[in-house]
Amino acid sequence: MSKIAQIFSSPVVRGFYPDEQPEVSFKMEGSKQEKKRLTALINRIAKSSPFGKSVLEKAAENYTLCFEMQSQTAGYTAPKSKVIALSPEYSDKYLLNVLVHESRHAGQFENGLNCDFGQMTVRSELMQFRAMEADAEACAGVATFEMKQKGDKKPFAKFSETSYDIAKQLQAFDGNPAADTGEMLRAAFDGWYKDGMIKDAYESSYITSIMDRAILDKTEAELPYSKQVKSADVIEKICVCPAGCYFADDKNHLDNPALLDISHGTVKTADRFFEVRKMRTGMEADASYKDLPTRAGFSEMFNTGVYLGKTAPETKKAPLAAAIKAHRIQGR
Repeated sequence: MSKIAQIFSSPVVRGFYPDEQPEVSFKMEGSKQEKKRLTALINRIAKSSPFGKSVLEKAAENYTLCFEMQSQTAGYTAPKSKVIALSPEYSDKYLLNVLVHESRHAGQFENGLNCDFGQMTVRSELMQFRAMEADAEACAGVATFEMKQKGDKKPFAKFSETSYDIAKQLQAFDGNPAADTGEMLRAAFDGWYKDGMIKDAYESSYITSIMDRAILDKTEAELPYSKQVKSADVIEKICVCPAGCYFADDKNHLDNPALLDISHGTVKTADRFFEVRKMRTGMEADASYKDLPTRAGFSEMFNTGVYLGKTAPETKKAPLAAAIKAHRIQGR
């Protein structure tokens, strides 16, 4: 156990937590005070969000929950060791949405999702990795929105600071306590794709950085980029809720070109990777990304002052927020 991590959950920093039993039976690791804090987070979700509680229950079947100091990361999910780790220096109102987000990743892995980098085609990776994040963030949004509907407003307000587009979609359901969970998840899921900055961050974390590292280490042959994944297969493993698949009537939803755009910088990095790989190994290039719609990335935002219709001053803090979110499942 990290002594530094324990300080961030100590009574001096966080105050006192009640001595109570968790509403969801996670296995927990850490000091007595850390377990009290984890229990308080679990119970705050479980008592105000039926959907959030269902997400935690799925994760609790096989995953252990703990605090762990992390660099520029609010939390991560490690499917091999079956651990969900939260970064203790963040506030409780922020960690509530992180806990739901990471628990959802655990549920995705338990549903059989395979996320080894460089095995699927670039198009398939874009489809699957984005769907994973859109779904996990949609779940966090719906859970904190339900909490808001029950009077616990701070978690959703905090969620809205870094997931504005999802929060905007969910606000359309404000004042409707009987709103359909599947409908909210669909709206929140599609809201994730409206944020070009976070798509840039994920392409950097899950595609271009992997390619750059492989070129540096001369391990290109370990990344075939060959397996094709269908939209329906991804949706069936990811887009689920207690009532069933929330895209049951549209399982080809992920084939929508608007959900498969790729930045110019990612295209250039992929082109370079496949050229180097062919030169070194003779392996043919993956061309699956060649006909995808392209968009401008960070560099063009800073050059023009405009990005996806927003002025740079309005979005100048977004890259860091996106980068933090983009590393949430790097521990897998």
